[in-house]
Amino acid sequence: MSKTNLTPIQDELCDIYDVLGRPTGRTCLRRAPMAAGDFQLGATVWIFNRKNEFLMQQRAMSKRIRPGIWASHGGAAQSGESSVDAALREVREELGLTLVPEKLEFLGRMITLEHWINDYYFYRTDVDLSTLTLQKEEVAAVCWMSFDEILLRHRNGELIPFVPELPMLAKAIGYLDGNADGRP
Repeated sequence: MSKTNLTPIQDELCDIYDVLGRPTGRTCLRRAPMAAGDFQLGATVWIFNRKNEFLMQQRAMSKRIRPGIWASHGGAAQSGESSVDAALREVREELGLTLVPEKLEFLGRMITLEHWINDYYFYRTDVDLSTLTLQKEEVAAVCWMSFDEILLRHRNGELIPFVPELPMLAKAIGYLDGNADGRP
């Protein structure tokens, strides 16, 4: 396939990591098949407000994977980016929202069988939805959801599956401590 036939996502150059999350010094195109033991880096940001709600985005209907499904924010790290860099860039591109790097709280890292190393972040801020600039190729809509609503929508298949990260998220908001309102 010639470079001119690639979509922007396929054309993104990404670093390749080993199973321990160390850069190998090699790169690949974003959607390239990965060899055994090779991984790409991704980042996910969960944005939480003072009303104990999460800022969620509905994926654009034109998305190849899971169109119209609700999700948090993030994506693949481009070559040379850390997961923090990727998290900040993805939120800025998708929502027009600039986050302060020092306010990102690291929740944890997960390694998947699909050759992904994904870092999860938590960010506390209040945002007026009307001030966001949605990237139409990525995001159809945004809204605030409580953790209980996220759990319900997840069970109903309205959210991107994220079962492994639920405990990290619940802990970050104090949900596992019996705080019904999610306050830590």
